[in-house]
Amino acid sequence: MQARLLLGAVASGLMLLAGAGCSPQNISQNGSAPLPANKSEKTFTYEAFNFGFQSPVELQVKDVGAVPGTAVSAGIMGVDGKLKLNAVFSLIDETTRQVLNKEQAFQDAKATYLGIYKPATEHPARVFFGRQMAGDKQTTAIPAPATAESYLVETPQGQWLFVGVKYHSALPADEAEKIISLMAATLKENPKL
Repeated sequence: MQARLLLGAVASGLMLLAGAGCSPQNISQNGSAPLPANKSEKTFTYEAFNFGFQSPVELQVKDVGAVPGTAVSAGIMGVDGKLKLNAVFSLIDETTRQVLNKEQAFQDAKATYLGIYKPATEHPARVFFGRQMAGDKQTTAIPAPATAESYLVETPQGQWLFVGVKYHSALPADEAEKIISLMAATLKENPKL
């Protein structure tokens, strides 16, 4: 099923090209979303702020920006109604880029969207737009035990895109890794071109 959801402002928006939510039948017994076993299984495609990405599981997507259309949250809810994984994509606006340097903008977005203020314990690298980029990885206990990965990605057109993913201990780490890896590997700018 394809559904479209448009969220306006800032000449961007969000187009939800896959299903509109994660229904209980899409959740496995342990409360996490099932993942494709191989590449022939279905993936879900999403677009936000002129960027596109894929996920091996259906996500619930909503606008979370202070200004509508500036930040998108894509999450997986368990059968218990609790959030298992939340991915945030936020395009850093030009005004912020003029006031803050990259590290300040990154730390500000990390605090705003993931609620993380402490320094990272690890600095993993992932490939975004064909380039390896370092990020932050750390655990947090508030409001529940979780692991977070975050990146400030410089796009091919020179924009800054914050990508943050927080997954709770109820979601097995290997399943979270599959989701994050596919999102990073398939992130594209101007996906319709």
